[in-house]
Amino acid sequence: METRTIKITLDKAKEWYFSEDPILKELALQAFTKNELDPLTYKQIAEVVEKPFISKEELVIKTLAEYYRKPSDVFTAAKDKWFIGKTTYDGWVVVKHSSVMYTGISYFLREKDAKEALGIFLKEMNYTN
Repeated sequence: METRTIKITLDKAKEWYFSEDPILKELALQAFTKNELDPLTYKQIAEVVEKPFISKEELVIKTLAEYYRKPSDVFTAAKDKWFIGKTTYDGWVVVKHSSVMYTGISYFLREKDAKEALGIFLKEMNYTN
């Protein structure tokens, strides 16, 4: 049987892949991998490895907080601590907690670290305040 080659763009292959036609889907898969046609998202991967889904914002803030944390840092409700939070009117800001400590918040022990991390966070997320 004679074979022929066709050229197909990734966009057209995606269109075929998500169509109801199984022949077009097969042709798309012959030209591109499944991951190229339907890339995995962080949320899908988190579900597979059974980790709770957190947004990219939360992940970046958590990573920054861990970076600035020193082995000698001890966090208690009695100590002042700072975190990066989002407000309705001011966008992303550094917030101080003095007598409370909430689960799930990534704290910084030093205000200067939190402010520096906020700058990095805004740049990484392409946000402006």
